[in-house]
Amino acid sequence: KFPLLVTEFWINGMATAWGKRYDAPSAREIERETKEIIACGAGYNYYMWAGGMNFGYMTGRSVMDDHCFISAIFNDNSPVSESGALQAKYYPLKRLNWFANSFSSLIAGSKEDKRFKIKVTTGLKSVVRKGENSARLVAIFNESHGPCETKIEIPSRRESLPQNGMFSIEPNDISFVILDYPLFEDMVLNYAITNILRIQRTKKETTLVVYGKADGYGE
Repeated sequence: KFPLLVTEFWINGMATAWGKRYDAPSAREIERETKEIIACGAGYNYYMWAGGMNFGYMTGRSVMDDHCFISAIFNDNSPVSESGALQAKYYPLKRLNWFANSFSSLIAGSKEDKRFKIKVTTGLKSVVRKGENSARLVAIFNESHGPCETKIEIPSRRESLPQNGMFSIEPNDISFVILDYPLFEDMVLNYAITNILRIQRTKKETTLVVYGKADGYGE
């Protein structure tokens, strides 16, 4: 059933126990996993976005063993620390959250479109999702240990994107490409070969904010 929702995405690992080693997932790992959720057409809820503690109250013992006592703090490498500091996970996840929010109607209402064929560089994997008004979200997976350059070939349209040059996907990463997205009534975003930060709308203007590396390629 749709839309899909990850109700409790544990981005900080398990609760911390006294005397136990704590291995928190890195910002890079959580960024990749968030992209996988988006590529499935799902929404998500982070647990926990902000750390905190209860000053020694309301803690308990884990069922893992008789000597595993859970600490009262729940900071655990969260994007926002218990003191309010912005930590390593905050910035990449904020960028993804802005993107997902800007295209929420496309992502949440989408279904995998296996009829829409595209070709990418050998070694990459692609998934196409179709939303309302024929808009599409293309997710391109690079699961190798090195960066990979590619074009997107769309045989049905006789198109090769980007029209000039190629774009690069980082190792073990996912890049998103938006196709045929209606920005407003009389304007459609045909394609965006770039990192989209967000769509900023006001009563008079619609602004598409993009970003990338200084030597990167966008179109």
